[in-house]
Amino acid sequence: AMKEQLGIEERGINSVDLVLDASGAEVCIQMSFLVAKAGGTLVQVGMGNAEVQIPITMMLTKELTVKGSFRYGPGDYALAIALTAQGKIDLKPLVPHRFAFDQAVTAFQTTRLGKSGDGKGVIKAIISGPGVSVD
Repeated sequence: AMKEQLGIEERGINSVDLVLDASGAEVCIQMSFLVAKAGGTLVQVGMGNAEVQIPITMMLTKELTVKGSFRYGPGDYALAIALTAQGKIDLKPLVPHRFAFDQAVTAFQTTRLGKSGDGKGVIKAIISGPGVSVD
């Protein structure tokens, strides 16, 4: 049903060649196997539970390539914080959907729909606290 709603096909221009999961949530990892086309590639970046169930038969019959990628190494987190604090990295473009506190319901609806009024995809929306500017 989800693939039909999104227009994802098993083959052709509307199929999914590459799935990258950064959540680590078991249901999202399982969904990766479902949406990838036959012969597609899955890259698992997000780390969740140490043990998750995957549809192994689907992986075999679709002949999927599954790769793991550890998302950071020693010192990367401290470096990222330092670069951000120094103003060398602007994080605002990474989360373009920001809402005032009194627009919280709209923010949740926008996130649920997966796109904003301007048609841009929404992965995460930021809701500012009461009296806090969205900028």
